Amino acid sequence: MSKVRNVETDVLVIGGGAAGMRAAIAARDLGVEVVLLDKGVIGRSGVSGTLPYWNVPAPLIPEDQDKYFDDLMKKSHGLANPRLLKVLVAEARDVVAELEDFGNIFLRDALGDVSPTHANGHSEARVLTPAYSWVMSMQLFKRGVKVFDETFAASLIKHEGRVAGALAINLKDGELLAVKSKATILATGGFGHLFGMSMKPWRSVNPIELTGDGHALAYEAGAELVDMEFHQSIFESQYASSIGQTSISTALALAKAFRVSITFDEAPSLHHCLGGVIIDDHGRTNVPGLYACGEVAGGLHLRSTDQLIGCLVFGKKAGETAAKEMISIDLPSKHVEKEVDRVLSVLYNSPREPIPPFMLKKKLTSIMWEKVALVKTEESLKEALRAVYEIKNLLPKVYVRDKSMLFNKEWIEALEVYNMVTVAEIVIRASLLRRESRGVFRRIDYPASDDRYLGNFYVKKVGGEMVLEFRASLVDPAK
Repeated sequence: MSKVRNVETDVLVIGGGAAGMRAAIAARDLGVEVVLLDKGVIGRSGVSGTLPYWNVPAPLIPEDQDKYFDDLMKKSHGLANPRLLKVLVAEARDVVAELEDFGNIFLRDALGDVSPTHANGHSEARVLTPAYSWVMSMQLFKRGVKVFDETFAASLIKHEGRVAGALAINLKDGELLAVKSKATILATGGFGHLFGMSMKPWRSVNPIELTGDGHALAYEAGAELVDMEFHQSIFESQYASSIGQTSISTALALAKAFRVSITFDEAPSLHHCLGGVIIDDHGRTNVPGLYACGEVAGGLHLRSTDQLIGCLVFGKKAGETAAKEMISIDLPSKHVEKEVDRVLSVLYNSPREPIPPFMLKKKLTSIMWEKVALVKTEESLKEALRAVYEIKNLLPKVYVRDKSMLFNKEWIEALEVYNMVTVAEIVIRASLLRRESRGVFRRIDYPASDDRYLGNFYVKKVGGEMVLEFRASLVDPAK
């Protein structure tokens, strides 16, 4: 077995965006040791480099909390977990105030008051705009959080039914890390790049790091996921530049009004993923020792700027809960060796008919964009699923030319393809089961909402098989 560097910590955070950084800060503030793994560069991962807008209860309207909850519930079309939303609206203003304490400055008017603006689907002005926001990464270093950036989490390692740590690849040092932790938090963001490569690069709003790694890791570890068929898009053609976020139906209506045809280049680019790992109101998943927050977490059914405040609220929740519920458990060498062998087999694979990982990724993202992202039908989804299975069968032929471990991006890309195939299958199968159109989910062959589907599709790995289950919602979206 290749040399592996052993790292021990109290809390392990996987992901260096806003949610991951807030989780790490919260855990560290309780006096525990924290290690954070960032696939990209800390301070630039996910939304942390920009933090463009935050929807919070309007500062000048004390009674707005109930209205805020109602707006979010209606925007979810009855699919959000009301218990999670109540936590979010109750704590939103406090965590934003904490962000200012960290050094962030929100734009204010001449009198020094914050100036919230309106956002789609909100009855009150709630959008706060930061003047600058690269503050959370500074707070990490001030608190002594150990950060490994340019580090890819390849797998979660379990022992006796509990997550005991992770195996990661540190590209900067060209080494494998076996991280033993007493609690592990997933904050890896969404899977927007699953649809990304077939779009014009300047129209994609998702960083290339968002390949659904956390969703795949959680699924393989036995975590339950929800709402994976839902993803939000942005209409960016010249005919809708003034409205920003919209659905495909609105885009088509605008095109008809302007008497133009819409090509895929002009259609909405993928913006945000609404589905993810099921959490409770403290960020716990159904897997002992595993927590989640941010875009990788499901159940809130938040869109765009609403999700940004969710990163702060549930990042803090997950960090505090993980720090309070730590349990020391062994990280058996046999489990580590098994995962090391798996990731190295991808690096050293020498198939007879080699396929570069980029080619499989391009094929996968193209089919997901053309058949799944926006315009969906029974036929297109079944075509996409067949294509995903074909790509899955080609994975043993993935060939990485560079056999070194130092900054080997092609190796990481190969491992990403495995994750993306898993997530793609989940998305397509859930989309096939939802035979209606609801919220941001659109089926051309089922253009109307159907109350028989007022609920959520859950997915979990059971006995090595992917199992999907529908559970009806107890919430009336009209109220």
